[in-house]
Amino acid sequence: MLTVAYNELKTAGFSRVSVALPAGWDALPPFDSYHDLNKWFFDGRRSVLAHGILEASAFSHTMLVGADCIDGTYNPGSITRRMVLLDEHARIGGDARILGSSFSTKPHAEAIRTLRHLASNVCINARDPVSRERLQAAAGRVVRQTADLAFLTMPAGDDAIPDDTRNFLEAQAAAKRPMIGLNINANIDRTVVGYTSAHDNFLRRLLGEGYSVLLVPHDNRGQRSDETLLSELQLRLDPDSAKHVHLLNAHEPSFVRQVLSKLEAIVTGRMHAAILAMSAGTPAISFVYQGKFEGLYQLIGLTEESVLYDPKNFAERPDEIQDQILEALGRREELRVIIHRELPRVMGLARSNFD
Repeated sequence: MLTVAYNELKTAGFSRVSVALPAGWDALPPFDSYHDLNKWFFDGRRSVLAHGILEASAFSHTMLVGADCIDGTYNPGSITRRMVLLDEHARIGGDARILGSSFSTKPHAEAIRTLRHLASNVCINARDPVSRERLQAAAGRVVRQTADLAFLTMPAGDDAIPDDTRNFLEAQAAAKRPMIGLNINANIDRTVVGYTSAHDNFLRRLLGEGYSVLLVPHDNRGQRSDETLLSELQLRLDPDSAKHVHLLNAHEPSFVRQVLSKLEAIVTGRMHAAILAMSAGTPAISFVYQGKFEGLYQLIGLTEESVLYDPKNFAERPDEIQDQILEALGRREELRVIIHRELPRVMGLARSNFD
């Protein structure tokens, strides 16, 4: 999402776009300057904060990519200290804003306190209507409705698709097999017993219905990542089935979006995989967690009952939930029509983060 923000700001005519990160992140665009404030963000060193405030005073705007971290779910100390820097810039007259953020049902108390003490001229943007209601209640102030920055991810183009993936897609298309994406969320794997193992039978059922399957990891960090779980799932297939399944070896969002545009649908436990798919017009059926998906699907005009599933139910009642997902996949063209109808409005909301 930093790449999206950089591109949108440059397109809008900002002459200098910098980032509060150490230099050397190869996956990011070449920002005009880098400002290493990690000793404040992660260690709370106030001398680094003072230096950061001084550096921020040279800029007209400061923006915090809210995403799914504003509620303090992942690292409350880091996110609150980032909001403190935003607050300080607003108090010296800067344009300070939080870009499209979700907000869970169980925000951290420290995050709520920080939100409530932000300067009144800090603009808070929520990325879906459910999060907007939660944020307004937590912050005690008006929150703007926008959409997730990931909707603005530009596709990489067909020539950027890895050769092995392109060959697989072409072979399955030649065999007239519809292509479905499948993701396993390693975070859900750690909290819901049986969620991952239920995918073995689900994958076999997809293949039995005549689908080919592209395994789409969102995260390859750690010993038990999405990529690890999907690779293990693939290895458990018999040879005849395995020829209709492929593991995507691409993680940069623009590449993933381009590949997802080639699919009939995706079944995923990752929100940004769903967003990248729907930004390309591809229906996404999702396993929900942290109360983050309901607002997204409300925003895009899809009803929860047809496309959102509880991973615990998938683990405990696999046959029943798999039947429902297969039925939803059978309605994928109907879902695609809704997505295409709503997508221009949603992309407009995503761009409004920068208004």
